[in-house]
Amino acid sequence: MTVDGLAGASTSRLRAATVALVALVASAAIAAPGGPVIDASQDAVSLVDGDVMAAVGATEQPITFVQANINKDMRVAKFDKDLVKVFAERPDIITFNEVHNRDSAKLAPEGYEIFRTPGPRTGWAPVVWRTDAWTAIDQGTWKISGKPKKLRNTPGMTGVRYANWVTLTNAEGQVLSVISAHIAPNSRDTAGLLVPSLKRLATLATELGAAGPVVLGGDFNMGLRSSRYKPRYLTEAGLTSTYDVLGTSFPTHRGGGTIDYVFLGPTSEFEVDEHYPVLLKSDHRMIVAHLRLRSSAAEPPADPGSDPDTDSETQEKPAVSFSPGKVTTTPRGSAAERTVVRRMQLKAIRATPAGAAIHVASDRIRGRVLLDALMKAKERGAHVTVITAEKRLNARQQALRAMLGTKKSASDYFVIRKRAWRSSGRGVAKLDPTVLLISQAGATPAYGMVATSNMGRAPLTKRYRKRTKATISTDGGTYDTLYRAYLAVIGRGY
Repeated sequence: MTVDGLAGASTSRLRAATVALVALVASAAIAAPGGPVIDASQDAVSLVDGDVMAAVGATEQPITFVQANINKDMRVAKFDKDLVKVFAERPDIITFNEVHNRDSAKLAPEGYEIFRTPGPRTGWAPVVWRTDAWTAIDQGTWKISGKPKKLRNTPGMTGVRYANWVTLTNAEGQVLSVISAHIAPNSRDTAGLLVPSLKRLATLATELGAAGPVVLGGDFNMGLRSSRYKPRYLTEAGLTSTYDVLGTSFPTHRGGGTIDYVFLGPTSEFEVDEHYPVLLKSDHRMIVAHLRLRSSAAEPPADPGSDPDTDSETQEKPAVSFSPGKVTTTPRGSAAERTVVRRMQLKAIRATPAGAAIHVASDRIRGRVLLDALMKAKERGAHVTVITAEKRLNARQQALRAMLGTKKSASDYFVIRKRAWRSSGRGVAKLDPTVLLISQAGATPAYGMVATSNMGRAPLTKRYRKRTKATISTDGGTYDTLYRAYLAVIGRGY
């Protein structure tokens, strides 16, 4: 179908009926009574007897989301005209493709901010957002594919693709992660990169999903009605396309194919009001999706500028408290069910104020969101200690170790001990796969969590068949017992 043949459809905006909102549920699955309880007046959730009850007064944030692939070979004049159409929609968030050689000042004019890592591949797919509505709290660039095997010894960057991502928060405290991606085309050399790219995106979405809802926009180079359409990899990460949510679709390429997408999840956290295409000078039509984010506000971290010596009556009371109980994951369940323990860990770490201490012990500690949460806790004045069995550290782990140091007698440290866990068979201490101790988590002193799986990425995936069972304690006696065993690993007394 030609561009002219699509023009009528684009101007009439294919309006879709509003999807029925699924009853809002908390992003956790709890296996036993007495789980963490947060005051419902704080837009939080109460976790009781395996049931998750929606909190009172969850925030609803309208979002105009735009996905736009603006052809890299177009002249500047045509590119500028396409940008006029993009911003005519008054978007809150944009995922761009093929704009690595375009001026960031044009892609993010006054009132907007942009994130991408500069470069011909890393800068290909940036994220842009309105600064009066959203503030970035984390961001990064994630490799989704490399050169095909048959081209690895040849010059060039064929097949090399990266996604850029940003985690945003708004004035209500809601958290939303946005990923912008462009998968390699369906050509003779790169067609085989589709599935590996989807798997890499699913891994990223799962990690970011531990912090809150996720939206992924991009040109996927997989036709909605073709054999290349393989949404199951993203479905496993809790993401669903707006085409599947609303049951309507439209061509997004001048050749008539539907290859541009907006994926989001969990769907219980969103209401999708409508989506429609807009004709551009580019060979792609942009997608406009009107969404409403229904998630409750996240607990804000302690103010890094607060003065601990100020009279306590002038300080805001911590918004979060925890109660003893058990949390259990559901293997091969939804992304929310698989990551419930990780999200509880993040919740407690983010609630740790300046001056408090976080002690983490796990044979594997992986995931950018988790490692960033520990670094942010250190930056705002909390003490952080880490014990792990990993000797080959990735870049993020190395950054955390550099921040904490390796002196085990200090108040902050990152120490490697391979024999600290029961799985080693000859441990110097009998530590469970994960031990998380926090001297003050929000309003709760002596927070402890012991879990049956490590803090790596594997327990977050569907391939991991074992349930992760975590026990939360909030009494000083249990905390002291766990901390003594923690210190024994590095030869220190309590």
